Amino acid sequence: MEKILITGASGYIGSSLIPLLEKEKGFELHLLSRTPIRSSHRVHVADISDTAALSRILSSVQPHYVIHLAATGFNYAKKETLDELVAVNFTATKTLADSCRAQAQFKRFIYLTTYMECQGTGRAIKADDAIVPQSDYAKSKSLASEYLSGLVGEKKIDAVCLRIFSVYGLNDRPFRFIPSIFDAMKNGKSVDTTSLKQKRDFVFVEDAARAIISAIRVSRPASPVYNVGSGQPTALLDVANKIKALYPDSKGSINTGAKPDRPGEAPCYFADISRTVKELGWKPQVSLDEGLARTKKFYSSSN
Repeated sequence: MEKILITGASGYIGSSLIPLLEKEKGFELHLLSRTPIRSSHRVHVADISDTAALSRILSSVQPHYVIHLAATGFNYAKKETLDELVAVNFTATKTLADSCRAQAQFKRFIYLTTYMECQGTGRAIKADDAIVPQSDYAKSKSLASEYLSGLVGEKKIDAVCLRIFSVYGLNDRPFRFIPSIFDAMKNGKSVDTTSLKQKRDFVFVEDAARAIISAIRVSRPASPVYNVGSGQPTALLDVANKIKALYPDSKGSINTGAKPDRPGEAPCYFADISRTVKELGWKPQVSLDEGLARTKKFYSSSN
């Protein structure tokens, strides 16, 4: 039985990935988390930046695959410095990958990066587009994706970098755009937003998790980087209105333009997923309307 070590296992994408992996055959799951979590799988508690603890865990587990989800910088309100972001998102990733490739049984390293490592120009972003990070968070993530791509080019590791676009759905973090709109509509609140003219490529969290499984299952990846999105741009205002329509009796309101748009923010990001479809055999299964309806059901049941 092959072993998979999942970092950041208690996080947003991990919570959708683990149930899907449990349905796959032939895998023994090991979960790495900064804090103790309840699970039927073996849980290893350590900070991803703790090199000594990470080394002990890797020596003990001897994983065939690592799915590296652990990261920091999602919440802009925390205002982490570039050095803090690099320490977690690049240095810890490099240490983990280097330790993995030193183990004889190791097969593949799966890394999740951000679409904001590329520049939004209004056309579909290709998997091999130039890296032009749009934030400090994106800079720290792109350092790791470029490092791994370099190792792949030198045939020093088998790695896949999945460039995730605007993922949404179950267990999302409350400070993000879609959960904030759901909260306002469900609870009759008022929410202040930017102009919401920006267009983004929304992908349901379970589709993103399925892309990770595809990256494990493919026999030999032909490329180091794959885009994971719907392939379609959607205005944030359209998404907000779709959520509002799910609550026809809500007294909640959306105060569009109450917050300024982020300076320098690109107006449009969306993915060219043709390489992912062709080489990984993956494509999104959940439409935006279905995904939002399933997300509403999740919020209704979670109270």
